[in-house]
Amino acid sequence: MAKVTLNDATKKKCTFHALAIEKLGLSNAQSVWARAEDLGHVEEYREQYDLTIARSVAEMNTLVELTLPLTRVGGHFVAMKSIEPGKVELKNARNAIRKLGGEILEIKYDPYHIPESNGRRMGVVVIEKLRETDFKYPRAPGVPTKQPLKR
Repeated sequence: MAKVTLNDATKKKCTFHALAIEKLGLSNAQSVWARAEDLGHVEEYREQYDLTIARSVAEMNTLVELTLPLTRVGGHFVAMKSIEPGKVELKNARNAIRKLGGEILEIKYDPYHIPESNGRRMGVVVIEKLRETDFKYPRAPGVPTKQPLKR
C-alpha cells in the first residue's frame, strides 16, 4: 500500500490534514507540520518519496529546491504551473533542476481549467530525479525564496 505524507508549514492546515486522515480512516497517511527546508534534512523524509507534488506556490527554481531533496532517485516531482509564466520559469530553473539531481521528463501544456483560476490555463511539469541531491540543499528556511538558485 502506498504511503502518503502531507506537509505544510502552517499548523492550521496540518491540523485539518490530520483530522481528514482520521475521519477517512487512512492508515497509510500522515501529516507533518514543518518547513520543507527543514524536512529535507531529516533522514526519515530525505529522498524517501517516489512522488512529490507541490502547489504552484513559488517559482520553479524554488519549488525544486524544496521538493527534490525529498524525492528518491528514480522518483518524480510534479508541479502545476500557469502555462505562459511556466515557460519562462522553466528556462530560469533548468540549472537548479540539474544542480539538485533532476531532469525535466515531460511538460504537458494541455489547458487544464482550474475552478476560480480567473481563466488561467495550467500545465503540468514532470521532473525525474536522476541522482542524489547534495546535502547542503535545501538551504536554510526562507533562503530558497529570497535567493533562488540561478542559471
